[in-house]
Amino acid sequence: MAKPAMRALPKPIASKNPKGKDSVSKQTSNRSRLNKEELKFFEKLLNEKKETLIQELDYLEDNTMRLNAKDGAGDLSSHAYHLADHATETQDREQAFHLASREGRYLNYIEEALDRVRAGTYGLCKNCGKLIPKARLEAVPTAKMCIDCKAKQEQAIEAEAPAA
Repeated sequence: MAKPAMRALPKPIASKNPKGKDSVSKQTSNRSRLNKEELKFFEKLLNEKKETLIQELDYLEDNTMRLNAKDGAGDLSSHAYHLADHATETQDREQAFHLASREGRYLNYIEEALDRVRAGTYGLCKNCGKLIPKARLEAVPTAKMCIDCKAKQEQAIEAEAPAA
């Protein structure tokens, strides 16, 4: 049976807003910086992520400190009776420290992004200086590079890495 013929899709018509300017998507591609409204949106998004991270870090710190306080006070009631259980508790504690360390680094990235928002440079690629697409910034609000520059950076790192 023959496939139905494909129809050509109509070309999109550039929409005009009341002031006669092109739509936001077209404006973004021709601009060199995010506007104030966009900067406020990303500042709010970054602050929300920051608050969530701080709460998670506080939770991890409280739980880790509680376990360490019991160990330091000689409280053996929380210790496992079996060596494997003790190893599991130790591993859980190490994972909590690792997670806290990772989230602490992410918190630093958020702070750096907020500094760029305040300076008006948020959304600009640190390598090529072009505007990073909003879709990328929404997916990775701490992004410092456009996708092309980030891909080139990762390729360079892979090329330098010794073969396994």
